[in-house]
Amino acid sequence: MLVWAGCRKVFGAGAGVQQRIGGWRPGRSACPHSLAEAYAVLTRLPAPHRLRSADAIALLESNWQETPTVHLTADETWRTLRRAQRRGVIGGQTYDMLIAASALKAGATTIITWNARHFAASAREIEIAVPRP
Repeated sequence: MLVWAGCRKVFGAGAGVQQRIGGWRPGRSACPHSLAEAYAVLTRLPAPHRLRSADAIALLESNWQETPTVHLTADETWRTLRRAQRRGVIGGQTYDMLIAASALKAGATTIITWNARHFAASAREIEIAVPRP
């Protein structure tokens, strides 16, 4: 899961987030793709870490059910995909660009992620930061 930190928005979850943003607790929003990706990963982890689907949903709902989701319109999605093509972004980094576009739409100024290398290449319009351990 990713975190968007900005003036008023935080996106995502993860250990180290409170340290990265100094205990500041702004509002947060989520990209539907990130929630789906978290579910997919939680239910396909290698044993013994894999969660049953019911447990994965319960975990996500307990942390994110009240969190508003930020959806891109069809035009915003196509604009982002055309930008990916112009930049030579292919494969999984395309999803990173869609997530970054959703973060920008939510008013975020920073994405906090452990996947900084991929985001740095595909999301130049927003700051990328790694949480402190």
